[in-house]
Amino acid sequence: MVQFLYSNLNPMKSIIVIDKSINWLTIFQLILTGEGYFVKSFSKWKEGYHHIIKRKPDLVILEVNLGTADGRNLAIQLKDDPNLNRIPIILTSLDSEIVNHLPKNPTIQFLQKPFAITYFIEMIKAVLHIYK
Repeated sequence: MVQFLYSNLNPMKSIIVIDKSINWLTIFQLILTGEGYFVKSFSKWKEGYHHIIKRKPDLVILEVNLGTADGRNLAIQLKDDPNLNRIPIILTSLDSEIVNHLPKNPTIQFLQKPFAITYFIEMIKAVLHIYK
């Protein structure tokens, strides 16, 4: 009963994850749903992009290397849209050099894979708190 009342006071935050790797999507899904977030995952970036436009989530986690697209360009498109530009984005990559080539926007953060789960959870909480 307490859990139910608490969840009504703090509605579940929604997160959209776009990554071409099913393994990474599974990892994100397990961690985030375990923390109480509503998560929708997409391995095809176009489907994920359309879902972002339609649902306007609280946070987007976006892989840089999406195969046929660059997540950085997708992030820029989202930031150029006045209806979506307030949604924070966490770009992810296995490539540590990506951090030197990110769009300059305070609502775009970077998370290098692999990562410590506790670090990831704290990052999610901080981003959602700052950009609520």
